[in-house]
Formats: sequence, C-alpha cells, structure tokens
Amino acid sequence: ESPGRYADVLLRIGVLCDSCEDAERAEDAKHEQEMAASRRNQRHLERTLQSGMPDHLRGCNSKTLDRDIFNAEGLDAGRAWAQGEIKGLLLTGTVGSGKTATAAAAANSFMYRAALRWFSVSRMMAQARAGFKNPARDDLYDVLLNPRVALVLDDIDKAKATEFAREILFQAIDERVNYATPLLVTTNATYIELEENYGEPIASRLGGYCKPVNMGGTDRRLQK
Repeated sequence: ESPGRYADVLLRIGVLCDSCEDAERAEDAKHEQEMAASRRNQRHLERTLQSGMPDHLRGCNSKTLDRDIFNAEGLDAGRAWAQGEIKGLLLTGTVGSGKTATAAAAANSFMYRAALRWFSVSRMMAQARAGFKNPARDDLYDVLLNPRVALVLDDIDKAKATEFAREILFQAIDERVNYATPLLVTTNATYIELEENYGEPIASRLGGYCKPVNMGGTDRRLQK
C-alpha cells in the first residue's frame, strides 16, 4: 500500500508535516492517474479486438501517418469525428490516397471513447449471403440493424451494386442517420457514381449526414 493512502491519518496524529503531506498527496494523484490510464488502455484494447478492424490497421493514428496537403483535411475531419464533433464522415478519393488508413486512425482514436464495428464492405456482403442460421450472418445483421452501434464501412463501392447489396447498405446507413449514430464511410466513387450505382436514397443520406472530404495525391502504396 502507498503511504499516501494514510496521509490524512498521519497528519492528524502529527506524524506528517505539511510538506510531507503535499508529497504524499501528489504520489496518490499520480497513482490514480496511472491506474486510470491503464483502465482506459485496457478498454481500448478490448474494443479494438471486438471491432473487426484488420490487424494491420490497428496501429494507425495521426502520428504514424505522414501529413501532407492531400490528407490534412481528412486527418482533421477524422479527429473531429473521433471526438464526437461530427456524426458522419465520408472520405472519397482515388485508389491509394490514404482513405482507409485515415479512417483507421479515426476509428482507433474513437475507441478510446466508445466501441464501434468495422466492415470491409465486399467481405461484409459475402458474410450477408451466408445461409440462414449461420452465426456469422446473424451477428452481422445484429450489428448492422442495431442503430446504437457506431459503424465504419470501408470501400463501400467494392460491393457489387445488386439489389441485395443496396438493401443491406440502405438499412445500415438509414439506421445511423435516424438515430444520429457515428458513421464513417470510405469510397473511391464520387457522389454521382454512388447515386448511379447504389441509388439516390443511399447517396442522399450519405451526402446529407456525412461531412464529405476528398483525398487526392498519388498512390501512397506505390510510393512506399
């Protein structure tokens, strides 16, 4: 036990001087801060493991990403989304412009405050087509149709624009819009392309609910 825990008792019986009391209280405060930080980091780890985020993205944050004129607005918007300043964020741009990494940095920061679920949309659709009574399929629908669950939809345009895909995406997006739940979406498609491929209801909700940020520049993967 830290002697600081007994500072009040020792002070009353005259064992501690005022300066010693201050030192003990400072030690207590430091101990409490360290314990709080440990609990916070443990919650973050648990949320990350449950989020569905790919392993290689779990280390992304604003410090690990090279900031430049092409991604600065996206990083700032991601930080605002993570802190709850905006509810929806739509990151658009060409292949390799850093949308997914920027979304991951925002999601990792967000999970210090609350839980979320991350879906790569093409894989999500494959899971949605699994047979009835499939646990993975049931879990997916439980998440997508739960309006309280914050959601990241990565590469929304990678899902083939079938009627089935449009229905799933509409339900997931509409639930977040109706309940003002955090939503982050990345896509290579422009707003017009989203409207043409996935329909006006989806494009309109994304455009109205999400702050749109276009990320340009050359392919960062090729640069590496």
